[in-house]
Amino acid sequence: MKIIALIVTYKPKKEQVKSCINSLISQVSEIVVVNNDSSPISWINNTEKIKIIELGENFGIAYAQNIGIEYSLDKGYDYVLLSDQDTVFPDDYVFKMEKAILDNKRYKVAVFSPYFFDLTKNEYQTLMKNKFDSFSCDNSKSYYEVEHVIASGMVIPREVLEDVGKMDENLFIDWVDNEWCWRAKDKGYKIITCSNIIIKHNLGDTPKVFCGKKYTLRSAIRYYYIVRNASYLKNSLYFSSNDKRRMKKRIFKMICGIIILTRFNHKNIRYVKMALYDAKHLRMGKFNSDNFWSDV
Repeated sequence: MKIIALIVTYKPKKEQVKSCINSLISQVSEIVVVNNDSSPISWINNTEKIKIIELGENFGIAYAQNIGIEYSLDKGYDYVLLSDQDTVFPDDYVFKMEKAILDNKRYKVAVFSPYFFDLTKNEYQTLMKNKFDSFSCDNSKSYYEVEHVIASGMVIPREVLEDVGKMDENLFIDWVDNEWCWRAKDKGYKIITCSNIIIKHNLGDTPKVFCGKKYTLRSAIRYYYIVRNASYLKNSLYFSSNDKRRMKKRIFKMICGIIILTRFNHKNIRYVKMALYDAKHLRMGKFNSDNFWSDV
């Protein structure tokens, strides 16, 4: 199997990126690093096994991933392994993923994903049985079919990318991996989490508790993308009438959580209002600050 690792960076920290690369360099045929930032990565050199693609500015995670995916397909790789800039992979990660691929060869699988231990919350992630309900892995089996997974650690077959398509650049960031998984499932593919392949990782910033649940605090602009894209996706073909109702409730709770946990921060409220406005008027892609004060 010819596997390439695709790492997307944004405001990269040298040691984090180097640790990520070092954890993969001996496991894959090549690593392509797509730098989604205005400052070049001068401390990593192009080599026979490492390709650096400089974008020159932040075009969004979806666009950066697509640039790397195009490169991977053009080079003829069989599988693309997606990674963020601070994931450190176990030494046997690719070996175990190859076994997972062989074990599930009789199924139509879109993506193989690891099982994450969230160092921020000090707990294993729950798995999604549908768009809203999660379940805990009981380790009774090695592979679980789920609704969606996060991008880092994804291993995607070439033929799936050619069939399902690339990431939705309209979303820019947030919900990108969810949407791609839903699109794949809509085409009859399975999304698989491998419970025997564990990655310890910080899956977010400092969590706070609201109504008995832990929530990760974000910047105002991330709240914008989270709320806007959720509001936009609820009207997609992947949502039944019942799903749309549940998504509306989820967005409402999400907004309440943002407002209360950030102590009614005025900036966050403004960004949330702009998110709802832009989703309604289908203003997608990168946040346009020119519209920020005039429309809300």
